[in-house]
Amino acid sequence: FRKRKGGGGTIEPVNRKELRAWQVRAGNEGDAKDGDLVRFDLSAKHRQSVTEARVLESLGNPDDQRKISLIAVHAHGLPDDFPASVIAESEALSPFATDDSRTDLRNIPLLTIDPIDARDHDDAVYAEPDTDPKNRGGHIVVVAIADVAHYVRTGTRLDKEARLRGNSVYFPDRVVPMLPERISNDLCSLRELEERPCLAVRMVFDAQGKKRRHTFLRAVMKSAAKLSYQEAQAAIDGDVSEKCAPLMQRALLPLWEAYRALSRGRDARQPLDLDLPE
Repeated sequence: FRKRKGGGGTIEPVNRKELRAWQVRAGNEGDAKDGDLVRFDLSAKHRQSVTEARVLESLGNPDDQRKISLIAVHAHGLPDDFPASVIAESEALSPFATDDSRTDLRNIPLLTIDPIDARDHDDAVYAEPDTDPKNRGGHIVVVAIADVAHYVRTGTRLDKEARLRGNSVYFPDRVVPMLPERISNDLCSLRELEERPCLAVRMVFDAQGKKRRHTFLRAVMKSAAKLSYQEAQAAIDGDVSEKCAPLMQRALLPLWEAYRALSRGRDARQPLDLDLPE
């Protein structure tokens, strides 16, 4: 918003390729200050056939990182809210009830390891030494992800909305989700000590990190713990938290041993390794 002396002003596009501006009459500028990022609406054409704008909301400094995300959302037409019918359908979903058709993984300590501020937990990991004498030094690794298809069925409003969006979009300060919060942050979040439907892959690796075989499973799991990257790494480095202590032998140390084997396999493949600043 560019303020005009005497009241009113003009609204310039964020995208400089749009070679146009919108006039704002005095009294229609709301509480916008000169230089503010604003949301606006176009009113009916005035007598001189000039389309006028009315400020709906002032969003403050456009150079603020949070506003940059908002600009991107609007500039690319990302749908940042859900239709009422989609919300209603998600709220009507019943919580998961275990059935015998799924492989039971509740007895193994699958862990979710995420950023400290993560709101949803999409995947969990587990590893153990392979006891097969023909695979000495090998590892069994299980990776489980939330079984979204258990809730989002073909042809439903949720399915159609998800197809429209295609994916979630992540910004430094916000996320534009593919699915409503009821699913992404609740039913399909692998919450600590709560049963969840999942899809899992069980992989067997040899001592050099080469995969021998794998099996896909439609399963039920119960996360043994929700850990942050920092907490898990600190435990391996010797600073074991009260939460991590009972998980060291059962879960964390086997995971790191499996990781070391997989690292050897990766190094042997000599992949392109770009170590760049974030």
